[in-house]
Amino acid sequence: MKTYLECIPCFIKQALNVCEHIDADEKTREKIVRRVLKRLSSIDLDKKPPEFAFYVYNTIEKVSPNIDFYKKIKQKDNLAALEALAKTKEIVEKAKDPLKAAAKAAIAGNIMDFAHHNNYNILETVSRSVDEKLSIDHYAKLLAELKQASRIAYLADNAGEIVLDRLFIEEIRKITQAEVNFFVRNKPIVNDATIEDAEQAGINKVANLKINKIRTTFPFTSNPSFVKFLKDQDVIISKGQANYECLSELKANIFFLLITKCPVITDHIKVKKGTFIIKNNLL
Repeated sequence: MKTYLECIPCFIKQALNVCEHIDADEKTREKIVRRVLKRLSSIDLDKKPPEFAFYVYNTIEKVSPNIDFYKKIKQKDNLAALEALAKTKEIVEKAKDPLKAAAKAAIAGNIMDFAHHNNYNILETVSRSVDEKLSIDHYAKLLAELKQASRIAYLADNAGEIVLDRLFIEEIRKITQAEVNFFVRNKPIVNDATIEDAEQAGINKVANLKINKIRTTFPFTSNPSFVKFLKDQDVIISKGQANYECLSELKANIFFLLITKCPVITDHIKVKKGTFIIKNNLL
């Protein structure tokens, strides 16, 4: 997916949000924003949005020695989701279709995204998610594909959210013996999940933890070995908007699970803002 002019204010807002989290003074804030604006002034709109988001955070890193700006917040999100896990399991297990309920809970966890939304009640959101209608509903295909799969790649998004990914994977394991490889960032960027976050969430109990060797998803489609890896997977579960922005044009058996949070995404997918989606890339 290309970058749109409407993405540019969002990049600047993200930079300002990080400045707030690192308690940057006015002089530092101005320095960061000017550098970001300079970079954005020459962007190629045919490139993918996460590429420029990466430059935003890379610019801030050059000013701040602490690259994990959201470490404490990510830990707090994980703990909050873990506290809600028992209740969420109860809701899922009572549902008519526990796997679909777990998928919706995992999508609901996608609300833990500081780039777009920083006020939420995770338990309340998850509780409502079971009855949430999917704006794009390719669940039947996902279920059929999972039952036949031998190799599943799960591309994670945020900390906190990954606790609910764990619950979804637990339900997946009830219908398949497939190998599940769970991919996280190798270094911090925003509140995206890292290996440390995944271990705290207990992902290693239900899947093989793998590390993306690059900090953002955008080079994957130009990396022949990774493209081949994805195409060799029977099922790819991709969480969140950034992964959609990067991988929506890749012809592979990808199922995008996300909440639509910004107008650019909603226009691209042709759904309303705030809706739940399970979208297969081959349909």
